[in-house]
Amino acid sequence: MSSLHFFNNPEKKAVRAVDEYRASLIEQNRIEYGADYDHIAFMSPSEAAELTAARQRLVDELGSYAQFGYKRTKVDVSRLSPGCRLCAEGTWSCLFISGLCNAHCLYCPSSQDQVGVPMTNTLQFPRPDDYAAYIEEFGFAGVSLSGGEPLLTLEKSVEFLKRIKTQFGDRVYFWIYTNGLLLTVDRALQLRDAGIDEIRFNIGATDYRLDFVRHAIGIIPTVTVEIPALPDKIELLKAKIGEMKDQGVDYLNLHQLRLTPYNCRHLLKLDYSFAHGENVTVPASEIAALKLLRYNFEHEIGLPINYCSFVYKNRFQRAGARKRAATAICKPWEQVTENGYIRTIEFVADVAALDSSITKLSGHNIRTGWKYDAAAQRLWLTADMLDLLNDEQATIVLSYSEASLRQNLSFRHPYAERTLAGHSVYIERWIVAKDIALAWRDWQLLRSGGMAHERVQGDRELLTVYRHEYIAAGLADYY
Repeated sequence: MSSLHFFNNPEKKAVRAVDEYRASLIEQNRIEYGADYDHIAFMSPSEAAELTAARQRLVDELGSYAQFGYKRTKVDVSRLSPGCRLCAEGTWSCLFISGLCNAHCLYCPSSQDQVGVPMTNTLQFPRPDDYAAYIEEFGFAGVSLSGGEPLLTLEKSVEFLKRIKTQFGDRVYFWIYTNGLLLTVDRALQLRDAGIDEIRFNIGATDYRLDFVRHAIGIIPTVTVEIPALPDKIELLKAKIGEMKDQGVDYLNLHQLRLTPYNCRHLLKLDYSFAHGENVTVPASEIAALKLLRYNFEHEIGLPINYCSFVYKNRFQRAGARKRAATAICKPWEQVTENGYIRTIEFVADVAALDSSITKLSGHNIRTGWKYDAAAQRLWLTADMLDLLNDEQATIVLSYSEASLRQNLSFRHPYAERTLAGHSVYIERWIVAKDIALAWRDWQLLRSGGMAHERVQGDRELLTVYRHEYIAAGLADYY
């Protein structure tokens, strides 16, 4: 079966395919926010067009100064902290040491009022040994402690920090997130002596004061400020950039403000317009971040600043989590895509072509990368093996699965088991897109990364394949 039957009207199909995908995201947002959804002030089409144009002007201006990276979802990547680089590479684990916080930031994405057990990606780690085994098993090169506020449970935080650094040393880069309210010079020394590499401050929790940040400067090797870019704080932050540079802050990370079911009761009281997308975000926050980057460059302040867009975090961090689980359960004739999904390819051809393909593969003396069921006359193989066949008459049938780590089995999906420090965790996989049949030339088009091609944009099956193959490029559309 070929996908060519979708192209009676490519232009019309392109609009419909995009609209269908956007409609699915809007419906997801509607479900996530429940009754609050009807109170969200979504931008009008004219406002979306105006902000899109304003952002493009900023992007064009920044092109002379800043380096856009990670499929142009992150600006500026020329001077990132080591922790940020590990995040982008997908080799970072963030352990939420506690859910309790002593600050009340209006933009906080969760309630932060439960102590709980240290956890990451739904996995609980009551003991440092358990977490160290997890780091070893999945090959993390970066670890961070977050919360809540890690300094509220300083003894526990230091216990985990020491355990990781004792076992891994410089092989694991370790940082901590804090609002800074509880940081003293003595506590900074305690963290340093335990092996901390970096500390990141949310100065929004301290009315943008740098008093607590100064307690860490000259003690902890790397000091970073990490905050969302609030549109109404842009003039204050312009002044703070120079102050941070003068005080010895090493990096400033700016995030995009996003709406969550928890913080919406605060953010909906403010004069913000919101945009649909992979989650609901504040486009004016993105504009503010880009303006602050431009200000830093134009005034030659020299503080390393990067803008961490929501789509960067959502796309790259999720892809990294999927890849870790997928790699552990992927079969030899399957591959993990850039976007972290398990790709299964079936080569469909007539009997003669199938026999010829098996002979060709066998002639290369390749033992792995393909599987043939002689009784059913079905051939599965990796994309690399498929390239060896080069049969333009064949049909390629693609399926994609997602995998995730779980504390407990759901008993609904195939799974693999791993033992960490005497405790089991499970990797489950399930099908997310099944039996998508493509002509050979469409498969080659997709492999060339042709998202901009109207055929890919215009066909829902090609678009589905592309989205499972690749991390989407560029900043979010405003709508």
